[in-house]
Amino acid sequence: MLVLQKIYEVTEMVQTIVPNVVGLQIYVANQNYDSVVSSFKQLDYVLDVEPVIGDSVTTNVSWLFYAQLHSHEDYPFLESMANRSGTTIVEQISYSNKWYELRVDKNSNGNSVEVASQFWETGQYM
Repeated sequence: MLVLQKIYEVTEMVQTIVPNVVGLQIYVANQNYDSVVSSFKQLDYVLDVEPVIGDSVTTNVSWLFYAQLHSHEDYPFLESMANRSGTTIVEQISYSNKWYELRVDKNSNGNSVEVASQFWETGQYM
């Protein structure tokens, strides 16, 4: 197993579809979560920090999330929300033209679960 900065044990490596990007699952015992996330976000080579959900069976949360517009006229609001939250609109989903894929990074206003919730709470998305 790899050790990151001789402090954190890498428990899983996940290949991504993005060239030269590898996802790492890191176990951090008995530490303040917000402090650990903040320290990782300060590293130049870290693109994003997402939580792992579950105990015995874990799921790595993606940096992607999806939003469905009520109508095409809502696209300017989607752009505005993306700008305010520090997210990137990746693409419109080809088979469902009201759905959009968005991506967070370490400079966004939260992880993908938190930002998706911010979008949902506006009431502008289905």
